[in-house]
Amino acid sequence: MSKVILRSIVVNRKVHIRIKRRWNYVTLSLFALSFIVYFKYTLGTTFSLTKWKDDISCYYDTNDNNLSSITAFNPTGRSIFFNDPSCNVRVFHPKDACSIESAARAHRDWPIYVLFNSPVSNEELKRNDVLKVLMKLPNIHFARVNIEEFSMGTPAEGFVSSGALNDTDCAIALTEVLVKYITLYKWGGIFMEKDFIVTKSLSSLPRNWVPKSDDQSIASGILAISKERRSIAEAALRLLIKHHKNFDCTNGENVMAKIVEQECSTPNPISNAAISCNGFEIYGPQFFYPIESQRVMDFSQLGELPGYETAYTYYLWTKMGIGTGRKKRIGSRYSKLTRKHCPAIYYAFAYKF
Repeated sequence: MSKVILRSIVVNRKVHIRIKRRWNYVTLSLFALSFIVYFKYTLGTTFSLTKWKDDISCYYDTNDNNLSSITAFNPTGRSIFFNDPSCNVRVFHPKDACSIESAARAHRDWPIYVLFNSPVSNEELKRNDVLKVLMKLPNIHFARVNIEEFSMGTPAEGFVSSGALNDTDCAIALTEVLVKYITLYKWGGIFMEKDFIVTKSLSSLPRNWVPKSDDQSIASGILAISKERRSIAEAALRLLIKHHKNFDCTNGENVMAKIVEQECSTPNPISNAAISCNGFEIYGPQFFYPIESQRVMDFSQLGELPGYETAYTYYLWTKMGIGTGRKKRIGSRYSKLTRKHCPAIYYAFAYKF
């Protein structure tokens, strides 16, 4: 009898172990899936998997009467543009808003346009604390961009209307870049990513320029193209469309490097410290990228920012996933930079800076 009981206990224990192991597998699988969904939801264009295709169905949603189309504003060449490519405005981070506020405060007489690729509900406009702070600045305007309508009459029209955009692995990142060059093709102006903090006005600069992120690399996170030189934006669009299947989902586009080589008759133009190519200025990294990616932790240090007197902007490198772990030290260079140039956002969300 005792042997039967013992055997029953052993069998039950084995069954219990198998069930427990099975539940562990299920739990780990659910955790992994939640992890992937979380980062896809929060990081947007900075996160991708090899076989993960972005869902951009929200871009084609026409049930949106809360924001005026950007075409209704009829922007001029003295405008600054930002783009929000997400399908969920709730992921709009105070850091992004800091960039927009800093541009608005440095250019009080310029309109600052924030272009949303997807609809923004009236409820979100009323309840989103980050957007509410930005709406208090008089020269900031929110506008809707429907990529299908927006591309009409541009070199990107056929590509977008054909549905080819939906077949790319990182359609969100590619659409963000298309919106940038379509905007500059239509109106000209300055386009910048939401990872810059503007420290001084750009109004004294020429109307066509692009910076370098280091001594050997052209960057296009911020650039200016005038309507008169729309051929540059057109060339960028054609290059993007031609090579869209090879679009780098992690690092984004680098078509401006190719265009600079085409525009410049000077040998190795990218290697030069500063140069003017056919009326298109190329600025050294000290003006827009004074802290290189390898020194991103300098933002967390105490003291004064290097190159502050020379720099027009500082790039934070968070979009590239480099500066995402930056410590928000009180009194740090990063904290002082944001407190000075985006005070409304800083004091509303001080715990995030």
